[in-house]
Amino acid sequence: MIYLNKELESAFEETFMLSVRPEKVIYKMHKQPVIIPSKEFPLNNKKNIQLFCYFNTEPLEDEVIKEIFNKIRFESGYCYKGAENTRDALIEAGLNPEDIQTYVGWITPYRLLPVHHSWVIYKKKYILDGTLFTLDANQLGLADKSVDEQREIYTDALLIEMEKPNSDTRVFGQTMLQHFYVGSPCDPDEGRTIYNDLIDKYPNHISYNQEGQNPNGKSKTQEILYKKMK
Repeated sequence: MIYLNKELESAFEETFMLSVRPEKVIYKMHKQPVIIPSKEFPLNNKKNIQLFCYFNTEPLEDEVIKEIFNKIRFESGYCYKGAENTRDALIEAGLNPEDIQTYVGWITPYRLLPVHHSWVIYKKKYILDGTLFTLDANQLGLADKSVDEQREIYTDALLIEMEKPNSDTRVFGQTMLQHFYVGSPCDPDEGRTIYNDLIDKYPNHISYNQEGQNPNGKSKTQEILYKKMK
């Protein structure tokens, strides 16, 4: 069940074009609304669905956690591994495991289709998502560029961001205004299985049949990024 107060529910619905119901979220940005959870957008636990966005997460100012987070080596496109590594590093550092919860579900950038994802929630209100950069592509002057040019400019900017501390360039506490997460508590390894089974069943899944996407490997942007990293 989804439990949101009326103010937060209105914020989600108005900002992201959602309908929030006790047992599901309906995303209306496309001709055919996306329903989470559903067969094409599954969650492992329908009875414990949580929504996270800018409005119900907070900046994290804990210097101990910041130091831990900054030492983790995150890889773009490996969200399950990133969530595992974050959880394990926090527990190994002596933080209370009861305050640390891995989630698996769906993340939706503004006006785009949801993609399967895994992240960590700390003390129920801080998101730790080391595989999602907070770089605002709108500030890169991409509007009049071709898709290929956009990818080149964006990946060049990411390479610069990767030289900075993780806590300055990835989601650390409060997520970006233009993203929302829908998920349930789940081990990232189980998340891998859910995703692999989903793509086996829906090889042309609506979220992964867009230009540049690859449901079985790196996206076009990720391929360019990794080539530049060599």
